[in-house]
Amino acid sequence: MGEKIKFIDASNMEIKGDSIEYSDKEYTIDDCILVRTTDIFPSDGIIQTPVNGNAYEFGDSTFLKEAILTRLRQKYPNYYLNDEDALKLSNELREFNVCFETCRSTIHFALNGLVGSTAYGNFEGKPFVIFEPLKYHLDESLKSLRVEDVYFDSDMKLSDESSILISEEYFKLISTSVQALEQLKNFKIYVYKGNQQIAVSEVLKDLGYDSFLVTSNGYANGLNDGMAASNMWRFVNSFAKENNISLDRHFYSSINYEDSIRRQEKGVEIDKLHLKYVLENSDVPNELKDKIIQLLDADISFLDPLMQVLVGKIGLDKLKELTIEFNQMYINNLNSSKKVNRF
Repeated sequence: MGEKIKFIDASNMEIKGDSIEYSDKEYTIDDCILVRTTDIFPSDGIIQTPVNGNAYEFGDSTFLKEAILTRLRQKYPNYYLNDEDALKLSNELREFNVCFETCRSTIHFALNGLVGSTAYGNFEGKPFVIFEPLKYHLDESLKSLRVEDVYFDSDMKLSDESSILISEEYFKLISTSVQALEQLKNFKIYVYKGNQQIAVSEVLKDLGYDSFLVTSNGYANGLNDGMAASNMWRFVNSFAKENNISLDRHFYSSINYEDSIRRQEKGVEIDKLHLKYVLENSDVPNELKDKIIQLLDADISFLDPLMQVLVGKIGLDKLKELTIEFNQMYINNLNSSKKVNRF
């Protein structure tokens, strides 16, 4: 495998825009490559949708957040005047986050570039970037073809031409794993240190693709006539229209709406499971437990005073301990029902 690995030092390289600026090149589907940054390794060469991979994320407890904040504000009374206290409060609040299922049924890519974080998602700090030619995935699972967001509604089997970029720090962690090294044989491998966006451009250049600066609205130079990014943007739009592929944004799609409803419903269910776990495993009066259980399906505002009492009786340290236990139990259940390879 060693001969397949290329190392990229992007730590002292200058951030640039498009790899090629002005050009009269006429692009084709062979010039299009999918780029996806992720923290989930594509085991057996398959990228799973989050819902199929039982992906999860962490968020506030709807029931307990305000009561926790009340105690943290007492712990850091100068949080609104002192930046250091404000940061401590914010960091400690995250320690009470609950594990929620992502419930997203789509996987997303940018074309010939790395999309930055937007209001719709945080893509920074993820250890893997996957590169896959678009031409192998022009099927019914392709739901929209926008240069900043190409998305599919089913798992994707990667081709023999797929490549993967891994941060040097993470590569060192997994390079001692026989399982990881065996899985990496399916890819052309790049390992980088420094700026991920620069490293992505270097990989695209090495693979023979032009790279472009991608924003949440498309290519930064996509509307500038005469520039290569504009030529690529026009080709992609024309190809989509000629092949009856949607150009609609995922945010406004029926798929996203249905996923949001499912995520909301599942979130409420998990929120209640977490609260019940806290009640069942803490030494609080049965009368208080019974009152909370009775009001769980009522307006949350009725529960607020009881949550203040509950957190006061349990204490922050015990609540943090119980939340960690609940999260680990929930994650173990998810992983046992569907294998998610995180190495």
